[in-house]
Amino acid sequence: MLSDELLSKFWALTKTDMRLETYKIVAACSFSFKQPHLSFIFDQVSVHTPLEKLDMEDFNCLSELGKYSQDREKGF
Repeated sequence: MLSDELLSKFWALTKTDMRLETYKIVAACSFSFKQPHLSFIFDQVSVHTPLEKLDMEDFNCLSELGKYSQDREKGF
């Protein structure tokens, strides 16, 4: 079980030099995430990252998350 606290700690790795590895793990695990996990990561990338700072890794991460989201109405 992936708690919100643990997911937040994991996601904090994106603010370190482990960023690319974190995105690779997200991509590999996207299929296994439940909708709240997908939404949390989606929000972290799309809401908490300024548009001018988004890069290819961010877009790839969002793309992987979108494949498995059941929350299409919210603009996923």
